Amino acid sequence: MNVFEIISLRRSGHHAFINWLFANFVGTPYEALSTTYAHDDNLKLLYLNQAEFGFNEHQNHITNNISRIEYLFSSTETAHAKFSILNKFNPTFTNWQNTDFKDLWNITNYKRVIFVRDFYNCFASQIKVSPPDWENESEYNSHMYNNWKSHLNAVLNSDYAVFYDKWISDAEYANQVSLDLLNVSNKFYPLDIKGTVSSFNLFEKVNLEKYLTRYKEVEFPMWFREKVKNDSELQFLLDKFNMNYLF
Repeated sequence: MNVFEIISLRRSGHHAFINWLFANFVGTPYEALSTTYAHDDNLKLLYLNQAEFGFNEHQNHITNNISRIEYLFSSTETAHAKFSILNKFNPTFTNWQNTDFKDLWNITNYKRVIFVRDFYNCFASQIKVSPPDWENESEYNSHMYNNWKSHLNAVLNSDYAVFYDKWISDAEYANQVSLDLLNVSNKFYPLDIKGTVSSFNLFEKVNLEKYLTRYKEVEFPMWFREKVKNDSELQFLLDKFNMNYLF
């Protein structure tokens, strides 16, 4: 089995990225994978969206259908960078090559991707979709904020990363990502492949510049601004990855 884990956050663009991966994988636009769970028998492919939830269901399905699955793709929406479907099923997991799952699922190829969107654009999209959730600091939005930092820290520790904003704007970069993960050249412009429902208005004409400057159309709440300005760890990460341009 070939396993691909995409560690990402809600509104990061990861659904579009995964559909783009599938499009390159099968050679034609493939946008059917925005659901929580999808099993394509023709491709022998299983996709787990929000893989941080429903572990028992996932594990049982994989184990019971192992002969029908050659490709397992999973993605997260709220998980810390340390999350893995393998260590969730097996807490002793440290490396896919020395875990029981290598033999149990016959894993021959394992790719793990930290998928990151620009800090301000990612949270602007989250705020745009559900403004009431961001009026005041809550356990949920602090959780998302801290997990974004965990993803960037993982990249600093040499985890393989794909940066959404560069992926949609740099053709050479998108092609290299396709080569790295699938060993095939890219055939599709990323913005031609859709993900889930956009945070932009349904009938709004959206060009590349609007995706890259999503933050301009959102008023960040004061508590968020203060949190960002007073968070030395975040400031370090934003400086390191050239994202410290707003507050």
